[in-house]
Amino acid sequence: MAATTGFPRALLMQSATERRNYFRDCTIAHPHLAEVYQHLRTEIATVDPGTLIFVFGPSGIGKTTLLQRISQKVTEEMSAALVEDVSRIPLVTVEALSPETGNF
Repeated sequence: MAATTGFPRALLMQSATERRNYFRDCTIAHPHLAEVYQHLRTEIATVDPGTLIFVFGPSGIGKTTLLQRISQKVTEEMSAALVEDVSRIPLVTVEALSPETGNF
């Protein structure tokens, strides 16, 4: 996962909307999240076909971001195979949304 390389000082002169957008779109790689990313990549590469891998944890810890990055990387790596076999699906994901009560 790519890490941000420092705060852009020019952002201080931008509008409030531009500053909010910067932070909304900013992702900072936490060491634990980077470690989980590498572990998950290894598991995906070595798992038996048909195996399910569950990623779960508290809200706001980066599961969705992790899934987006993994999905992007797997799709990039499989691009040649996906062109050759257009029916192939590189990754299937299911997200269990939290109900309004907050309890599953």
